[in-house]
Amino acid sequence: MTVLNGKEIVQNGDFKSKRLEHWQVGVTKKYGQELESKVKGNAIHFENIKETSPKYVTLSQYIDLEENTEYTVSFDAKVGDKMTGKVTMAVGRPGFACPLQDKSNYNHLKPRMLKELGPEWKHFEFTFKTIYKTDNSEVFEKGFKMSKAKEKWRTYEKDPGIAPTQIIFNLGGMGGNFSLKSVKIEKVSK
Repeated sequence: MTVLNGKEIVQNGDFKSKRLEHWQVGVTKKYGQELESKVKGNAIHFENIKETSPKYVTLSQYIDLEENTEYTVSFDAKVGDKMTGKVTMAVGRPGFACPLQDKSNYNHLKPRMLKELGPEWKHFEFTFKTIYKTDNSEVFEKGFKMSKAKEKWRTYEKDPGIAPTQIIFNLGGMGGNFSLKSVKIEKVSK
């Protein structure tokens, strides 16, 4: 497992802690979505997702990456028999954290639709090269308030070299059940 600054790039990617430690579930009640999740069997399971807007129903984690470096992100996912819509994942800046930046600098790995999802576990793997360096150590603290985080991100945006980065799974574009396990980001060795 690749480590950066003494820790794994994706923390609790195997969900062994039986909790969502280091992960955030983004849900906007305004859209009527209450995500029910449970961690069991080293995977996270979401049930009865209603198809809404992808940017409001997410599972994400802040990560630190080095600039101009090649990485591979991998994970296993599955959906229930009656899934509708789509699931996407990306590695990049939070959507509301880039009003000052050119969109070309927004994502290391542009959103990828997870095609071929079905009721059996499917392995996904994508390689990407980073655009900018990230240092989320000062951005993310346990129990942060969203308004404080937005203020902090705006100060980072003025420097295109350092900005927050997330691995983010957008679930709002789908309906049904979704499960995820074995999430890793590893540096590509040369």
